[in-house]
Amino acid sequence: MEAAPDHYMVQHFGTDDILKDRHLLRSDFHCELAIQINGVPRVVASGDRIGLFAPFCRMWLELSPAGEVLGQWKWNPRAPVSNGVEKLGGARMASVRSVTLTSGNELYGRSDWPKPHSLLRFDRQSGDWTPVGTSAAETAGAPFIWLEGSDGDTLVYGSVGKKLAWFKPDK
Repeated sequence: MEAAPDHYMVQHFGTDDILKDRHLLRSDFHCELAIQINGVPRVVASGDRIGLFAPFCRMWLELSPAGEVLGQWKWNPRAPVSNGVEKLGGARMASVRSVTLTSGNELYGRSDWPKPHSLLRFDRQSGDWTPVGTSAAETAGAPFIWLEGSDGDTLVYGSVGKKLAWFKPDK
């Protein structure tokens, strides 16, 4: 990898494709985003914030639409890491792979732990990803497989047959 000049990591374009604003200089963000061992970095947004998901650094950062840093959190590792895959009692455990931010600013992610196709919620206070039950989706015939995004406080997810479904998790 070659060093790049300092640059803004979040850019806001208008509907006319004109750059309206830029935020978060790379030199102010102390995490390597190019390494994708534990998942792909993502930018997601709600009505009042922009979130940056940096799985390699186990970090979540939130900005206001004006670019002010609202908070930065690191999540706890669940177990030692080997070759980019966390291990739990000898079993392999995948990291959080995709995230979405709801209109209520709840952060949800998809992982293959504690079971395949697990839905998790990030607890900013404890720094832990906690499992969210999806049995209601299973009972309704649309089991949770992957996280697609959110619509208000409802999660949009992929199910069997590549069909999209909606699920409102309990808090």
